[in-house]
Amino acid sequence: MEAKKKVLYVYGYGGSPMSSTVGKLKQFLPCDKYEVMCFDYPQRDCAAALAFLEEKIKEHNIEVVMGSSLGAFLALCLNVDSKKIIVNPCLVPTVELAKLKPLPGKPVPTPELIASYGPFESRVFDHLPAGSHCFMAEHDELLGNTYRPCMEAHLPTSTIPGTHRLSSDAMPLIVKCIAGDLQ
Repeated sequence: MEAKKKVLYVYGYGGSPMSSTVGKLKQFLPCDKYEVMCFDYPQRDCAAALAFLEEKIKEHNIEVVMGSSLGAFLALCLNVDSKKIIVNPCLVPTVELAKLKPLPGKPVPTPELIASYGPFESRVFDHLPAGSHCFMAEHDELLGNTYRPCMEAHLPTSTIPGTHRLSSDAMPLIVKCIAGDLQ
């Protein structure tokens, strides 16, 4: 029996392992071929988050890491050989997190949390394994096309339907990339 390909999803700021994106990945990836994982990582400190995620990737032999928004930033910064699927990336957390307004049930990032991401902003493109790809929503209301030129300079980049929150309409193209059928 062939082993399942393991896919790790790294959620964005204020997200959780119960993210709707995890559900969409499980819905669109055949469960006999893929195992989707998502861990509650220490988001309050970038170095701790990266160490935690790198350990989980090693421990579980994860082949594909998919991150969205702040999770995409973390995925880019990971020093791993796993293919990286980057969705609506927040490439400069020290700028973007500082813009967040209080929302019901969502934490406002503290200055210490924001500062913890700064030292890693210069290394987002240091480790891009083969097959890595970026997806950017055509109507991203949070980041727009701010980071598109930078992403296009470093990774193959595709436009997906939807907004900052990943839509079901975008999943077929992302699944195709996870399967290795999109370069």
